[in-house]
Amino acid sequence: MGREVLCAWLNRQRERLRAGLDLNGLVHLLAPFVHIGGVVDELLNDEAAAREFASVDVVALVLADLPTEADHPAIEGLMATMRPEDLIGARPMPGLGTRIGETLPDLSELQVAQAWKALQTGVNCQEGLRRLVARLSD
Repeated sequence: MGREVLCAWLNRQRERLRAGLDLNGLVHLLAPFVHIGGVVDELLNDEAAAREFASVDVVALVLADLPTEADHPAIEGLMATMRPEDLIGARPMPGLGTRIGETLPDLSELQVAQAWKALQTGVNCQEGLRRLVARLSD
């Protein structure tokens, strides 16, 4: 019975994913998986779900959240230099702020902070998806 309930819940999450999410929506979709990780390991081995979650283009979601236009390869490259970090009370490291400014020129200080938040959220989501896909695939 419990496995059926969890499978139904996973299917609802997949439906939300298919319906299309923005970056904030992806954050809210991934958050519960952090807390039920062991349950996913034990009960929800699902290769189809793993492929579906693996196909999310997080960079595209970040691009939609940036305060200016940018190209996919540039943002993907910038995100590749970042690591998952807690956003609460944090600020970008000076080197990262410089890289953001080089990749996204002519941003105000406030816009650099907005860009960093979107980029960091994206990197965190990429890591969450990586872990979730691994758990669903094992």
